Amino acid sequence: MHAGGLAAQALTLKQLDELQPALDAANMAVAVAPENAEAHNALGQVLQALGRAEPALAAFERASTLPGTVRETALLNRANLLMEFGRAEAAKAAFDAVIAAFPNSVGAWAGQTDLRQVTADDRGVLVVAMRRG
Repeated sequence: MHAGGLAAQALTLKQLDELQPALDAANMAVAVAPENAEAHNALGQVLQALGRAEPALAAFERASTLPGTVRETALLNRANLLMEFGRAEAAKAAFDAVIAAFPNSVGAWAGQTDLRQVTADDRGVLVVAMRRG
């Protein structure tokens, strides 16, 4: 199967909450086409859904360095993951990098707005108060 088809399959399975088959499809997509940004981005999304932040960040980073049309998406996914896991300073830098590369990125500007809602609770733990639409 084509890497793009496997990546799409992985994302569909993720949406269906079939995370292990989604991970298998994403890994297969990367194995079939290691230079495919779409495959690495899909892998990152599945890993994120599994709560595996560090490998997901690595997949998004890899996707953002490969040729293709998913660079902005991969960078946004990385920034959002950092925010989701309470890494506010790194998320701010990541959103700034997206805006520097893609000044009209609605997702990056919206992410920065959400990031401003990050507060510290009384134990100093970051709490992300993201709006759900």
